[in-house]
Amino acid sequence: MACLRAALGPGQEVRIERVEPGVERRPRPRSAPDEASPSPGGPDVGAIARWLRVRLAHAASIDAAVLTGSALDPEATTRFSDLDLVVLVDGDPTHPRWLALARDLGAHVPSLAVAVDTRAGLSGRAPLLTCRLLCEQMVVAGRLDGATLAWPAPADVRAQAGFWAQDAIALLWQRLTHLPEPADPLREAALAGKLAIDALRFRYLVQGARETAARAVLARAAGDTTWGTPWLADLVGTLEVAREHQPPPADAPRSIVASLTTALVCVRAVAAAL
Repeated sequence: MACLRAALGPGQEVRIERVEPGVERRPRPRSAPDEASPSPGGPDVGAIARWLRVRLAHAASIDAAVLTGSALDPEATTRFSDLDLVVLVDGDPTHPRWLALARDLGAHVPSLAVAVDTRAGLSGRAPLLTCRLLCEQMVVAGRLDGATLAWPAPADVRAQAGFWAQDAIALLWQRLTHLPEPADPLREAALAGKLAIDALRFRYLVQGARETAARAVLARAAGDTTWGTPWLADLVGTLEVAREHQPPPADAPRSIVASLTTALVCVRAVAAAL
Protein backbone atom coordinates (compact mmCIF):
# COMPACT_ATOMS: atom_id res chain seq x y z
CA MET A 1 0.00 0.00 0.00
CA ALA A 2 2.78 2.42 0.93
CA CYS A 3 4.56 1.73 -2.37
CA LEU A 4 1.39 2.51 -4.30
CA ARG A 5 0.89 5.79 -2.46
CA ALA A 6 4.51 6.75 -3.03
CA ALA A 7 4.12 6.08 -6.76
CA LEU A 8 0.74 7.78 -7.20
CA GLY A 9 1.25 10.77 -4.95
CA PRO A 10 -0.78 12.31 -2.12
CA GLY A 11 -4.53 12.60 -2.40
CA GLN A 12 -4.96 9.40 -4.41
CA GLU A 13 -7.39 6.84 -3.05
CA VAL A 14 -5.98 3.31 -2.95
CA ARG A 15 -8.41 0.44 -2.40
CA ILE A 16 -7.64 -3.29 -2.35
CA GLU A 17 -10.41 -5.85 -2.78
CA ARG A 18 -10.31 -9.64 -2.64
CA VAL A 19 -11.80 -11.19 -5.80
CA GLU A 20 -12.82 -14.85 -5.99
CA PRO A 21 -11.46 -16.73 -9.04
CA GLY A 22 -13.92 -16.83 -11.91
CA VAL A 23 -16.16 -14.09 -10.50
CA GLU A 24 -16.61 -11.11 -12.79
CA ARG A 25 -16.50 -7.79 -10.99
CA ARG A 26 -17.59 -4.49 -12.42
CA PRO A 27 -15.56 -1.46 -11.45
CA ARG A 28 -17.17 0.81 -8.92
CA PRO A 29 -18.23 4.22 -10.21
CA ARG A 30 -15.67 6.91 -9.42
CA SER A 31 -16.77 9.41 -6.84
CA ALA A 32 -16.50 13.12 -7.52
CA PRO A 33 -13.02 14.45 -6.74
CA ASP A 34 -12.59 16.21 -3.42
CA GLU A 35 -11.95 19.84 -4.25
CA ALA A 36 -10.12 20.32 -0.95
CA SER A 37 -7.71 17.46 -1.62
CA PRO A 38 -6.23 17.60 -5.13
CA SER A 39 -4.49 14.56 -6.54
CA PRO A 40 -1.07 15.46 -7.96
CA GLY A 41 0.18 13.33 -10.79
CA GLY A 42 3.28 12.13 -8.96
CA PRO A 43 5.24 12.30 -5.71
CA ASP A 44 7.35 15.30 -6.66
CA VAL A 45 8.06 17.95 -4.03
CA GLY A 46 6.08 20.68 -5.79
CA ALA A 47 2.98 18.50 -5.95
CA ILE A 48 3.34 17.47 -2.32
CA ALA A 49 3.76 21.13 -1.30
CA ARG A 50 0.60 22.12 -3.15
CA TRP A 51 -1.32 19.27 -1.52
CA LEU A 52 -0.04 20.24 1.93
CA ARG A 53 -1.03 23.89 1.44
CA VAL A 54 -4.60 22.78 0.82
CA ARG A 55 -4.55 20.15 3.57
CA LEU A 56 -3.21 22.58 6.20
CA ALA A 57 -5.00 25.73 5.04
CA HIS A 58 -7.62 25.62 7.80
CA ALA A 59 -5.65 23.80 10.51
CA ALA A 60 -5.87 25.80 13.73
CA SER A 61 -2.91 26.66 15.99
CA ILE A 62 -0.22 26.18 13.31
CA ASP A 63 2.28 29.05 13.32
CA ALA A 64 4.22 27.65 10.38
CA ALA A 65 4.63 24.42 8.45
CA VAL A 66 7.82 24.11 6.45
CA LEU A 67 9.24 21.51 4.11
CA THR A 68 13.01 21.32 4.50
CA GLY A 69 16.02 19.10 3.94
CA SER A 70 17.96 17.55 1.10
CA ALA A 71 14.82 16.36 -0.70
CA LEU A 72 14.32 19.97 -1.85
CA ASP A 73 17.48 19.59 -3.95
CA PRO A 74 17.27 16.63 -6.36
CA GLU A 75 21.05 16.68 -6.74
CA ALA A 76 21.55 16.22 -3.00
CA THR A 77 18.96 13.59 -2.16
CA THR A 78 19.21 9.80 -2.00
CA ARG A 79 16.68 6.99 -2.08
CA PHE A 80 16.95 6.93 1.72
CA SER A 81 16.14 10.63 2.17
CA ASP A 82 12.90 11.69 3.79
CA LEU A 83 11.03 14.84 2.93
CA ASP A 84 11.00 16.65 6.27
CA LEU A 85 7.94 18.64 7.36
CA VAL A 86 8.42 20.73 10.49
CA VAL A 87 5.16 21.99 11.99
CA LEU A 88 5.54 24.79 14.54
CA VAL A 89 2.43 25.05 16.68
CA ASP A 90 0.91 27.45 19.17
CA GLY A 91 0.38 25.25 22.20
CA ASP A 92 1.40 21.80 23.40
CA PRO A 93 3.25 19.93 20.60
CA THR A 94 2.50 16.60 22.34
CA HIS A 95 -1.27 17.05 22.10
CA PRO A 96 -2.90 13.97 20.49
CA ARG A 97 -4.22 16.06 17.60
CA TRP A 98 -0.68 16.57 16.29
CA LEU A 99 0.07 12.85 16.42
CA ALA A 100 -3.13 12.24 14.48
CA LEU A 101 -2.16 14.89 11.92
CA ALA A 102 1.33 13.43 11.47
CA ARG A 103 -0.09 9.94 10.95
CA ASP A 104 -2.66 11.20 8.46
CA LEU A 105 -0.07 13.10 6.42
CA GLY A 106 2.29 10.11 6.50
CA ALA A 107 -0.48 7.82 5.29
CA HIS A 108 -0.80 9.94 2.15
CA VAL A 109 2.93 10.64 1.66
CA PRO A 110 4.96 7.70 3.01
CA SER A 111 8.28 9.52 2.56
CA LEU A 112 7.12 12.46 4.68
CA ALA A 113 8.81 12.75 8.10
CA VAL A 114 6.68 15.04 10.26
CA ALA A 115 8.09 16.80 13.33
CA VAL A 116 6.01 19.03 15.61
CA ASP A 117 7.56 21.72 17.82
CA THR A 118 7.04 25.26 19.05
CA ARG A 119 8.69 28.40 17.76
CA ALA A 120 9.44 29.73 21.26
CA GLY A 121 13.01 28.93 22.27
CA LEU A 122 13.71 26.84 19.17
CA SER A 123 16.86 28.78 18.26
CA GLY A 124 18.48 27.83 21.56
CA ARG A 125 17.10 24.28 21.81
CA ALA A 126 17.78 23.19 18.23
CA PRO A 127 20.28 25.54 16.56
CA LEU A 128 21.08 23.37 13.54
CA LEU A 129 17.42 22.69 12.83
CA THR A 130 16.69 26.40 13.14
CA CYS A 131 19.44 27.30 10.67
CA ARG A 132 18.21 24.70 8.18
CA LEU A 133 14.63 25.88 8.57
CA LEU A 134 15.68 29.42 7.72
CA CYS A 135 18.04 28.42 4.88
CA GLU A 136 16.43 25.35 3.27
CA GLN A 137 12.71 25.81 3.29
CA MET A 138 9.47 25.65 1.39
CA VAL A 139 6.71 27.16 3.51
CA VAL A 140 3.35 25.41 3.12
CA ALA A 141 1.46 27.12 5.98
CA GLY A 142 1.94 30.26 8.03
CA ARG A 143 5.16 32.27 7.94
CA LEU A 144 8.76 31.52 8.84
CA ASP A 145 11.63 33.95 8.31
CA GLY A 146 14.24 35.89 10.22
CA ALA A 147 11.58 38.17 11.67
CA THR A 148 9.59 35.31 13.20
CA LEU A 149 12.46 33.00 14.18
CA ALA A 150 15.79 34.30 15.46
CA TRP A 151 19.05 33.05 13.99
CA PRO A 152 20.89 31.01 16.66
CA ALA A 153 23.83 32.44 18.54
CA PRO A 154 27.21 30.94 17.51
CA ALA A 155 27.74 29.78 21.12
CA ASP A 156 24.54 27.73 20.97
CA VAL A 157 25.59 26.19 17.66
CA ARG A 158 29.03 25.32 19.08
CA ALA A 159 27.50 23.74 22.17
CA GLN A 160 25.17 21.55 20.13
CA ALA A 161 28.00 20.66 17.74
CA GLY A 162 30.13 19.24 20.56
CA PHE A 163 27.41 16.90 21.82
CA TRP A 164 26.31 16.02 18.29
CA ALA A 165 29.86 15.09 17.25
CA GLN A 166 30.24 12.67 20.16
CA ASP A 167 27.03 10.90 19.18
CA ALA A 168 27.97 10.85 15.49
CA ILE A 169 31.42 9.41 16.22
CA ALA A 170 29.87 6.69 18.39
CA LEU A 171 27.32 5.84 15.69
CA LEU A 172 29.93 5.61 12.92
CA TRP A 173 32.22 3.47 15.08
CA GLN A 174 29.30 1.19 15.90
CA ARG A 175 28.55 0.78 12.19
CA LEU A 176 32.18 0.04 11.41
CA THR A 177 32.49 -2.60 14.11
CA HIS A 178 29.03 -4.20 13.79
CA LEU A 179 28.16 -4.12 10.11
CA PRO A 180 25.20 -6.33 9.17
CA GLU A 181 25.72 -9.14 6.68
CA PRO A 182 25.14 -8.37 3.91
CA ALA A 183 25.34 -4.58 4.28
CA ASP A 184 23.94 -2.22 1.65
CA PRO A 185 26.71 0.04 0.29
CA LEU A 186 24.15 2.65 -0.84
CA ARG A 187 22.52 2.86 2.59
CA GLU A 188 25.86 3.04 4.42
CA ALA A 189 27.15 5.69 1.99
CA ALA A 190 23.96 7.72 2.55
CA LEU A 191 24.43 7.56 6.33
CA ALA A 192 28.11 8.47 6.07
CA GLY A 193 27.39 11.37 3.72
CA LYS A 194 24.60 12.75 5.90
CA LEU A 195 26.76 12.78 9.03
CA ALA A 196 29.75 14.30 7.25
CA ILE A 197 27.66 17.08 5.70
CA ASP A 198 26.08 17.85 9.08
CA ALA A 199 29.57 18.07 10.57
CA LEU A 200 30.58 20.59 7.89
CA ARG A 201 27.37 22.52 8.49
CA PHE A 202 28.32 22.86 12.15
CA ARG A 203 31.87 23.97 11.32
CA TYR A 204 30.82 26.83 9.10
CA LEU A 205 27.78 27.90 11.13
CA VAL A 206 30.06 28.26 14.15
CA GLN A 207 32.26 30.48 12.00
CA GLY A 208 29.29 32.69 11.12
CA ALA A 209 28.18 31.26 7.77
CA ARG A 210 24.51 31.48 6.86
CA GLU A 211 24.14 28.64 4.41
CA THR A 212 23.31 25.01 5.06
CA ALA A 213 22.49 23.47 1.65
CA ALA A 214 24.72 20.47 0.99
CA ARG A 215 26.22 21.77 -2.24
CA ALA A 216 26.99 25.18 -0.71
CA VAL A 217 28.64 23.56 2.32
CA LEU A 218 30.74 21.27 0.13
CA ALA A 219 31.80 24.19 -2.07
CA ARG A 220 32.88 26.11 1.02
CA ALA A 221 34.88 23.13 2.27
CA ALA A 222 36.58 22.79 -1.13
CA GLY A 223 37.78 26.38 -0.91
CA ASP A 224 38.67 26.28 2.79
CA THR A 225 42.45 26.69 3.21
CA THR A 226 42.32 27.13 6.99
CA TRP A 227 42.54 23.41 7.74
CA GLY A 228 43.56 20.19 6.05
CA THR A 229 40.87 18.20 4.26
CA PRO A 230 42.67 15.26 2.61
CA TRP A 231 39.45 13.25 3.05
CA LEU A 232 37.28 15.66 1.06
CA ALA A 233 37.72 13.90 -2.29
CA ASP A 234 36.73 10.60 -0.67
CA LEU A 235 33.67 12.30 0.85
CA VAL A 236 32.62 13.60 -2.55
CA GLY A 237 32.97 10.07 -3.91
CA THR A 238 30.86 8.71 -1.04
CA LEU A 239 28.14 11.24 -1.83
CA GLU A 240 28.24 10.35 -5.51
CA VAL A 241 27.65 6.70 -4.62
CA ALA A 242 24.90 7.54 -2.11
CA ARG A 243 23.08 9.66 -4.68
CA GLU A 244 23.60 6.97 -7.33
CA HIS A 245 25.39 9.38 -9.60
CA GLN A 246 27.95 6.63 -9.99
CA PRO A 247 27.74 2.90 -9.27
CA PRO A 248 29.15 1.57 -6.00
CA PRO A 249 32.54 -0.16 -6.23
CA ALA A 250 32.45 -3.87 -6.98
CA ASP A 251 34.03 -4.62 -3.60
CA ALA A 252 31.03 -3.68 -1.44
CA PRO A 253 32.52 -4.44 2.01
CA ARG A 254 35.61 -2.40 1.26
CA SER A 255 33.46 0.43 -0.13
CA ILE A 256 31.33 0.51 3.02
CA VAL A 257 34.33 0.64 5.32
CA ALA A 258 35.84 3.43 3.22
CA SER A 259 32.61 5.49 3.30
CA LEU A 260 32.13 5.18 7.05
CA THR A 261 35.82 5.81 7.76
CA THR A 262 35.80 8.97 5.64
CA ALA A 263 32.80 10.30 7.57
CA LEU A 264 34.43 9.38 10.87
CA VAL A 265 37.61 11.27 9.97
CA CYS A 266 35.54 14.28 8.88
CA VAL A 267 33.47 14.39 12.07
CA ARG A 268 36.57 13.99 14.26
CA ALA A 269 38.30 16.81 12.39
CA VAL A 270 35.33 19.13 12.86
CA ALA A 271 35.05 18.24 16.55
CA ALA A 272 38.74 18.95 17.10
CA ALA A 273 38.43 22.36 15.42
CA LEU A 274 35.35 23.60 17.30
